[in-house]
Amino acid sequence: SRKDLLRVKGLGDKTYENAAAFIRVAGGSEPLDNTMVHPESYDLARWLLKELQWKINDATSAEKDSDSKNEAWTSAAKKASKKFTVSEDRAHSVIEHLFFSITSPDPRTRKNSGVAST
Repeated sequence: SRKDLLRVKGLGDKTYENAAAFIRVAGGSEPLDNTMVHPESYDLARWLLKELQWKINDATSAEKDSDSKNEAWTSAAKKASKKFTVSEDRAHSVIEHLFFSITSPDPRTRKNSGVAST
């Protein structure tokens, strides 16, 4: 898991904080470790997955929202912002990270989706 990185000699808390989102861990006990979501946003990400009715290992669950993403994502980001006391931009960023991690697990093969960050 990403938390195991904290056991690496010479890797301190700050380095972990800066690097964790860039490291993907597949097949671990925490499915979100294999996404672009930073560990400090896991609670928010879990809530958003439920709110958007997405499954972490099922691309079709997220792809169903590809046509209505602006409306669905904006609504979810607003709700999450209030519930987790984070900015709507941060909530929207987590939604994007989840979407891309679910629909295009390998970022090297992802095509430009035209999704603009807000």
